[in-house]
Amino acid sequence: MQPPRNPRKTRKTGKGLGLLVFCVLLVAALIIIGPKEPMRRALNVAADGTPIESYAGLVISEVMSANTSALPDENGRFPDWVEIYNSADHALNLDGVSMSNRPDKVKFIFPAIILQPGERLVIFCDGTNRNQLGQPLHAKFKLSSTRSAVYLFDTAGRVITSLQVPTLNMDEVYALMPGNEYAITEAYTPGYPNTQEGHEAYMA
Repeated sequence: MQPPRNPRKTRKTGKGLGLLVFCVLLVAALIIIGPKEPMRRALNVAADGTPIESYAGLVISEVMSANTSALPDENGRFPDWVEIYNSADHALNLDGVSMSNRPDKVKFIFPAIILQPGERLVIFCDGTNRNQLGQPLHAKFKLSSTRSAVYLFDTAGRVITSLQVPTLNMDEVYALMPGNEYAITEAYTPGYPNTQEGHEAYMA
């Protein structure tokens, strides 16, 4: 004959299992609810969004995400492109600076280019990866004409600056204008100031 079960012991065991299940579910919920903060810490992004001081003058000055005839690359193709600009009063060493269309993954690393004050640099975004010094630069990502983003990171992976690009029609750019505001315009100016005069100089 089996000894009678102790109902009190059974209830205690059931309570213990219930508490364990509750703790597991609570931990899982916290992981699901808060994924953004670990991502922020992983990238070392300043909480207030301020740029890293040593690269504070580096800006994304122009983006074309539907290039059909505006700017050919060295092979005669028309990939999308990004222009960066040194707005500081001193030279910037881009060695190890990186770029991406995502905030959490580096997709292109600059070679040891010295960007002088007021100098502009164009990077083609065609899904290849060419970063040889003295050659046209090609990033290993593409841009979408229906909203895209561009991120610049310092050598430690911290965000220097980023730009959310709106939907653009063929051969339109999203450019940083003289008033320090971005605007959509057909007057693309790769390598030149973002003005009508700059567009005319490029087209000449």
